[in-house]
Amino acid sequence: GGVMEDLLHWAVQNSDPEKLKDIMRKYEASNLTMKDVYGQEVLDALFFDEYAFVRGLLATIADFRNASIPDENLTVALERVEEFAEQVDNAGNLHKMGGLEPLVDLGLDDAGEPTGRPPRVRARALLTLGV
Repeated sequence: GGVMEDLLHWAVQNSDPEKLKDIMRKYEASNLTMKDVYGQEVLDALFFDEYAFVRGLLATIADFRNASIPDENLTVALERVEEFAEQVDNAGNLHKMGGLEPLVDLGLDDAGEPTGRPPRVRARALLTLGV
């Protein structure tokens, strides 16, 4: 199990089943959904698709030759991917998600072709890879 499973076990062990049943009856009687009670923002936070988010970041990085993408946006994307890859399981998935090649291309200037990106951005790409 992971953190979410541990949290679920803790919640089950530390909750009052009768109180939960009572709350559920009130929700059902009022025809309320989780969205009605907690709002879309909370649901989005609970069910956030981290992999979809990272795939979007990787798409930005892969498009590093596009001069319309500011260096700052590219740097932020690189930092977020680095945070994602710091977890061992995620680091192993980075290549499967298509992240390795654009990071290497950006960091190594794609076999000598200048990217037009400053050294600090290229260095950030290599740092993201742990180089």
